[in-house]
Amino acid sequence: MRRIFRSRSIVSAALLVMALFVMIVCAAPATVAAQALGPQSDDAAPLGIVAIVNGEPITSFELERHFTRLMSELAQVNSPEVLRENIDKIRAQALDSLILRRLLLQQCDEETIAVTDAQVDLSIQGKIRGLNERGVEVRSRADFINRYASAFELTTNEAMEHIRDELRINELYRREINFNEYISPRDIRSYYRNNPDQFTSEREYVFRQLVVDDKHPELEALIAELRDELKKGTPFETVVERYSVGPRRRSGGKWELKDKELEDWIPAIRDRLRTLEEGQVSDDFRTALGVTLLYLEKRVDKDRLPFEKAQGKIQDRIRRDRQEKQRIKFERGLRERAYIRVFVEEEAPTRTPKSGS
Repeated sequence: MRRIFRSRSIVSAALLVMALFVMIVCAAPATVAAQALGPQSDDAAPLGIVAIVNGEPITSFELERHFTRLMSELAQVNSPEVLRENIDKIRAQALDSLILRRLLLQQCDEETIAVTDAQVDLSIQGKIRGLNERGVEVRSRADFINRYASAFELTTNEAMEHIRDELRINELYRREINFNEYISPRDIRSYYRNNPDQFTSEREYVFRQLVVDDKHPELEALIAELRDELKKGTPFETVVERYSVGPRRRSGGKWELKDKELEDWIPAIRDRLRTLEEGQVSDDFRTALGVTLLYLEKRVDKDRLPFEKAQGKIQDRIRRDRQEKQRIKFERGLRERAYIRVFVEEEAPTRTPKSGS
């Protein structure tokens, strides 16, 4: 026996919560065209349909594809036991994110939000640049599209539409959420007074990166040569300028990153930086860019921030909190105005609406 629910919030994401925009990016695109569905019995789901959102179906194929992707993402930070224990919640979360994405895209259509090919290309260029800077080699636009399509189990055409839809949704949020709200000095001081321990300086790393082409015909001799240069006292930045084929060669391969930013880098780099002492050169190791060496110039450890230095962070925190409230209100409005039918197994978890909602 199946049950049909009328709109509102569908599932609880109390466990394994993921950020909204990550969910949007991960959600599979709508590959089934909108179509008028005939009357359905309250006791029977249309074949292959897991939900209907304002007349548009979400198929079991879409759900399984997104669920598989979500499980893969969560497997990177959770044990198999945790995933098995929460598999029903994760599947429900996957369905809820697909429903939300469909609602957002429908609203984009209603507001005639369109994205040009030039905007899509600019977004792709930014993604490629970001990946390359983090040590993930992407050789071309086509290489990026193929990887993107493979990651989401899409065709290349679907991948392009998926990226376009991401940009449309971002524009929708930009219209609906005030990203430049004024925060008064009184609010900032009050927040600092009530939450003084929240504001500490982040650990920062100032380091240099040297990358050698791992296809060099005399690779071992080249590495030995540049290490000899370092032993002689040649500054690391000078050696980078002479030998490196990696990013920021002209500036000596210099990077300045906060601990939070370092999380986006590959483990091989991140883990070495966190264990190096100031003035120390790492071993040589391979990344997608080539054979890499790191030199840690300086590390600044955490410390409690005085109000004068914390107020910028406090302002950002207050603004983000208010934006989150606006986002929740906006999405709740979309759900309340929508007609949503969800077909779930009897034992599947559901979220009970709060009283008065």
